[in-house]
Amino acid sequence: MTATPQPRPLASSEETLLPAEMAATTNLRDIRIVRRFHNPLAAMLNQTVVRGSRIFWAHAPDEARSPAERAHLAHELVHVWQYQYLRRSGIMMLLDRRYRYVLRPGAPFSDYGCEQQAAIVEDAVRIAEGLAPRWVIGATPPEADYAAAISSCAACRSA
Repeated sequence: MTATPQPRPLASSEETLLPAEMAATTNLRDIRIVRRFHNPLAAMLNQTVVRGSRIFWAHAPDEARSPAERAHLAHELVHVWQYQYLRRSGIMMLLDRRYRYVLRPGAPFSDYGCEQQAAIVEDAVRIAEGLAPRWVIGATPPEADYAAAISSCAACRSA
């Protein structure tokens, strides 16, 4: 029987994937990547699951290096931020499963649902890494629009 690898902390390069405004309010040292599925349903659906500060990513690399891996991890790190900073539980996130979004200039980050917030950060990383966005509806917004939306995340706690 093969032993399950021990949960690992974020590599220093991975800590930079969470936007600075979010990283400032997230205990990055507490985050652990657990290289297994969270439960049988997650295995069946081949899904990464975040529980608190643990990211259950069965096929996690030793370090997220490829643009797609980095974007995926950025998405999951937003869920850790939502848990640590906004105190959003897994139940709350399960009730809001909309990923696709229209990035509206001037709209605060708090206007978007849990998965949409993670999708916005994922797409911002994808664009910065030279990939096409995955979740945006319509034309790709300018990077400045992503930065403006994400920078308003500090106000999410009071929203």
